[in-house]
Amino acid sequence: MKVKGKNKQVSDKSKRPSKPSNKPSIEKVINLVEVEALRDRAELIADQKNVHVPESYEILDYEETHEVIHELQVHQIELKIQNEELHRTQLALIKEKEQYFNLYNFAPVGYCKLSEKGLIIEANLTAASLLERPQRELLQQPITNFIYPEDQDIYYLSHKRLVDTQEQQNCELRLLTKHNTKLWIYIVSSINDVNKDNNETLLVLTDISDRKVYEDELNRIAKYDALTNLPNRTLLTDRLYQAMAMSLRHKQPLAVLYIDLDGFKEINDNHGHDFGDQVLIQVANRMKKSIRLEDTISRFGGDEFVGILLDLKSSEYAIPKISELQKIINQPIKIADLTVQIDASIGVSFFPDTFKS
Repeated sequence: MKVKGKNKQVSDKSKRPSKPSNKPSIEKVINLVEVEALRDRAELIADQKNVHVPESYEILDYEETHEVIHELQVHQIELKIQNEELHRTQLALIKEKEQYFNLYNFAPVGYCKLSEKGLIIEANLTAASLLERPQRELLQQPITNFIYPEDQDIYYLSHKRLVDTQEQQNCELRLLTKHNTKLWIYIVSSINDVNKDNNETLLVLTDISDRKVYEDELNRIAKYDALTNLPNRTLLTDRLYQAMAMSLRHKQPLAVLYIDLDGFKEINDNHGHDFGDQVLIQVANRMKKSIRLEDTISRFGGDEFVGILLDLKSSEYAIPKISELQKIINQPIKIADLTVQIDASIGVSFFPDTFKS
C-alpha cells in the first residue's frame, strides 16, 4: 500500500453499530455478545503485541481506496464463508456424536470400560439395564461387585489371561441384578487400545440366559425320562460308575435293585396307555420319595426300574429298604374314578462282590 499523506487514525469503538430498537431475540443477543467478546479479545491481543499504528500516513486516492475496500470486503466474505463451513462441520460432528451415543447406549449388548483397578468408569444403557441399575450407580463400582460369588474365580482367571497375553479373552459367568436374580452373561474382554497407558479394560456383555435355559432343557431331556422325570439309562450308568468308585474308596458296599412291576401290562391293556402312564408317574414319585437323597431310582424302560442304594453297612441293611419299596408300590393307585393295585418283583445285587446276590 502506498503512503501519500497525513490522516487521522480511525479506531474508535464508538463507531460500532448501535443495537436495534426492537427487542432482539435470545439468539441475536448471544451472537452479539460473542462478536463483542471476540472483538475485545482481538484488541487485547493487539495491545499485547504492540501493534504499530502510524500517527500519520498519506491519503489514498479514490481508486486505491476502492481497491482496499474491495479487498477488505472480499476478505470479510471469505471469513464469513469459512465461519459457515466451520458451523456446518460443527453441526455435523454434533449429529454424528449423537448417533454414536445412541448406537453405543442402545446397542443389543452391554459395554463397560474398567480402570486398572477394575472399577467401572463407563457403561452404556444396555449394561445398566442388564444389572437393573441406573448408569450413575455403576460408575466407580468394582465389576466384581456384580459377579455371582461362585463365578468370581472364572472372571479372575479370564482377566489374568488378558493381562498376561494382551489378547482378547472370553468366558461365561453369572451376574447378580439389583434384585439378586442370577443372569447368565457371555463376556468378551480386551485391552483398550486407545488408552493403553492407563491399562483400561473393555468388556462386551451378552445376555445368554435363554440359551442356558435351552441347554439345561436339552441336558434334562438327555439324562431324564420324559414321562416320570427319573434318571434314564444314560444318567443311571454315570451314577453307577460314580457309586462304585465311592464304594471302593470308602469300603462301603452298595446295592443295585432291579424292579419289575407285576400286573402293569393288564392295566395298560384294560384301561389304555394314558391311564398306564399315570400309574407309572405315581409309582415313580412314591419310590423317589422313599429313598435317601444320595440314592437313585431310575426308569430303565417300560415298567422296569433300577435303584442304587449307597453306603450299606451290610447286606441285611438293604432288606428293610427293599421291603419298604414293595410296600409303597403295592398301595392302591387312584386315578380319576378308578383304583388299581400292582405289585413288584425286586432283584438285588451287591458291589463289591463280598455278598451273594
